[in-house]
Amino acid sequence: GPRKLDRPIAVDHLEVRMFGNWSFKRKLQVAIGALSLVALLTSGFLTYELYHDTIHIKSDIVTGAADGIADKIDRNLFERFGDVQAFALSEPARSGDPERITKFMNDMMAAYAPIYDVMLVLDKKGNVVALNKVDKKGKTLETSSLKGKNFSEKDWFKNCIENKIQPGQAYYTDLYLDNDIGSFVSSDGKIMTFAAPIRDSATGEILGVWSNQMSWNDVVKDIIQS
Repeated sequence: GPRKLDRPIAVDHLEVRMFGNWSFKRKLQVAIGALSLVALLTSGFLTYELYHDTIHIKSDIVTGAADGIADKIDRNLFERFGDVQAFALSEPARSGDPERITKFMNDMMAAYAPIYDVMLVLDKKGNVVALNKVDKKGKTLETSSLKGKNFSEKDWFKNCIENKIQPGQAYYTDLYLDNDIGSFVSSDGKIMTFAAPIRDSATGEILGVWSNQMSWNDVVKDIIQS
């Protein structure tokens, strides 16, 4: 009759019996294969994790660099916002004396080089009464093309002369091309304009407008490329 088992056969006994018939070479091959598979899976996981982390690191670096550039540009433009107010408040600006204003402008061009291409002071009608006679490199400029030129149709002039710009404020433009400025300083004419009213210190009456033409290439573009 069928043979009965007095007790169950342990699983580990079956495993020993099954692998016991294999040669040592076969066992070694299986062991090496198993270890290789584990190593491959581990390597793949680590490679994925490394790639994933690298992508995040690069993304963080790019984002951080962009934020840093934006902050630097913002700080620089804020300083230009303050410059024009300070110049408009200066005694030379309030004096109304073209020669005195021009000398002050020439000093400021050197002190703030290479930020500004041109500095202008206009009377109430928008006519240029004073401008810098040297460029940011100290080179003498031929000023006849701008001296007496009328800027009354410019938004920055209108806002300042119509008292829309209050004390402690300034008007500024986005980047634009100005061929007159470009020809005057032999550039591509890419500028941003910052303007502020010149007020009488006693009465607050608007006497004229101070306007700084900031070089886009020497400020914003230079920050981006650096």
